[in-house]
Amino acid sequence: RLFWLLSPHAGARVAALLRWADLHPSMGKVARALADPAHPDAATLTGLAGLLILATFLLGFAVSITLIGPAALTVNQAVLDLGLSLRTPPADTLMAGLSRLGDPFVLLTQVLIVFLYLRWRRHRRHANYWLAAAAFALVAAPALGWLLQVPRPVPGLIALSPWSFPGIQVLGATVVYGFLAIAIARGLAPLWRWVPYVLATLLVTAVALARLYFGAEWLSDVIGSIALGLAWIAVLGLAFRRHSQFDRRWPGLVAVAALALAAGFTARTLTDHGANLARYRPVPEPVAIAASAWRDGGWRALPGQRLDLWQHNRHPLDLQYAGAPAQLAERLAPFGWRPAETLTWRSAIRFLSPTLPLAELPVIPHVHDGGHETLVLVKDEAGDDTRLVLRLWSTRYRLDGRVPIGVGNVTVQRKEILAGLFALPITGDDYRPAAAVLAAALAGQPDPGDAAPRLLLLPPPADRDTPGDDAP
Repeated sequence: RLFWLLSPHAGARVAALLRWADLHPSMGKVARALADPAHPDAATLTGLAGLLILATFLLGFAVSITLIGPAALTVNQAVLDLGLSLRTPPADTLMAGLSRLGDPFVLLTQVLIVFLYLRWRRHRRHANYWLAAAAFALVAAPALGWLLQVPRPVPGLIALSPWSFPGIQVLGATVVYGFLAIAIARGLAPLWRWVPYVLATLLVTAVALARLYFGAEWLSDVIGSIALGLAWIAVLGLAFRRHSQFDRRWPGLVAVAALALAAGFTARTLTDHGANLARYRPVPEPVAIAASAWRDGGWRALPGQRLDLWQHNRHPLDLQYAGAPAQLAERLAPFGWRPAETLTWRSAIRFLSPTLPLAELPVIPHVHDGGHETLVLVKDEAGDDTRLVLRLWSTRYRLDGRVPIGVGNVTVQRKEILAGLFALPITGDDYRPAAAVLAAALAGQPDPGDAAPRLLLLPPPADRDTPGDDAP
């Protein structure tokens, strides 16, 4: 839309630029070179010049933000909080894939293959411009990062660089995909020249959203990285369009670029997917708490409500457990609690069988603080339509600095049939206090001792903040 809005007015802007060049003979040489009316792409050149001016303005704004500290900008903090609140394991996998579109290995693979293709086709000048686009990101990102030293919003995420601006993935994606769009559009009819720019925009946007989702860069730094990349490819695009010949063999370039992107992306996914996800899930600094202090009220420091995307907080976390999850499952097994079958791609097919009892349906994972449960136990109640689900999530707290402490709750699930086609295990608003549900299972159990796992069953949410109220 922007392309078609600006294109009809390009001629008037070129004429104005030429009049300015006549009034300023020294500086006007550059303007006259950019706005040469004899050039067949004068409208596009003017559009790229305007893009350069806009990108320079945005870059200056983003750099000024870094001088006062990006964390002080309200919108930066709001976007960071939003991204972290959206985190779930499946979304982590998706966003890690989108971020991989800007991975240096993926981009360099594409740059190398496209460069070899252009040299094979004897487009030497085109190949040199292509290398210049990629080299800028490799030089500018570490140099400006060291000069500005803008820390990342969430430290410890990326081992490649500790600096948020400029982000090498966002900057690299902007210059590589952006200049590729300019090169491909050069051979297209004017009616279709917007297509490669839209595709490049989608790729860069995907990388930028993934970086914001993981808290790898501030919003102002992402904008600054994109603006810096746009400024560079605008300059390259102006020179490239002035000095390159019209090439109608763009389908070959598109095919080679697409295959190179697919090859680099696939190779990186197969060799680095697990490690990449681990880098995006930094282990929080553990917090030690003494066993006596934990029992005497220190348990109040742990989360008391489930932190999920919708912030419903319908299910209090009224169970705290210190020890290995498998030991808790072993302890409760004689009382009817069994490990639950959680949702997988294979087990999801059962949702299409409305006649199956609830006991045969997988448990849909719940998210707390960006992660899924470390333990899920179920206990069937009377009938086939209700069951109890015990969930336990890990925390950063360690009993006596060694034993991990988890938080959890007990909820009620019922089977609901939708449109006569789907059977879903729905966790309702029913709240079953863990103390009431597990009291019978724990009654008469011997004292586990200081070295054994510990279980705290907490008072109801309304009583948790009552001074002097201790856990049973």
